[in-house]
Amino acid sequence: MKSISLNNMKQLPINKDQYQVYVLSSRTRKPVHFAVHTWIVTVSNGKIDRWEILHQKSEDNTTGYFYRNAHPPVQGLKKGFFTNWDSNLIGSVSGDQYSLAKRILDYIENRTPTYPHQNKYSIYPGPNSNTYVAWILKEFPTSGIKLPWNAFGKNY
Repeated sequence: MKSISLNNMKQLPINKDQYQVYVLSSRTRKPVHFAVHTWIVTVSNGKIDRWEILHQKSEDNTTGYFYRNAHPPVQGLKKGFFTNWDSNLIGSVSGDQYSLAKRILDYIENRTPTYPHQNKYSIYPGPNSNTYVAWILKEFPTSGIKLPWNAFGKNY
C-alpha cells in the first residue's frame, strides 16, 4: 500500500459514527533522513488519540517510552527549530462496533500496557516506534496495512 502525503493537513477525515484506526509516518531527522517514524491514531466516539513510542522515556517514567497524545494526531517529527516533517497516511480501517477497526482499537487500549518493549529503545535495530506499530499490525493481518521498507525496527 502506497502512503499518501497529508502535507500540512491538520486533521484526518473523522467520522464520529465509526471507529477509525490510522497508521501514519513521518521522516526522521536522525540518524538518517530516509528512515520513518510511525504511530497510530484512533477515533472512538469522536475521541481522537495518538499512540506511539518516542526516543525518550516519559517524564514520570511510569510508561517507559510509550506516549499517548504527546503530539497532535497528524504532526510529523521535528525537521528544524520551527518546522516539522510532513505526515504520511500509510493505511486506515474504519467500521462499526463489530468491525476490524473496533477490534484493533480495543487491542491498542487493552494490550499497550503489556507491550514487551516499553522500557527499551534503540534506533536500530529496535525496538522503537516502528516495532510498536508492527506489534499491533501483526495481530491484524487482514487490515492489509504494511509498514514501509524504511520503517527500521519493524522486524525486531
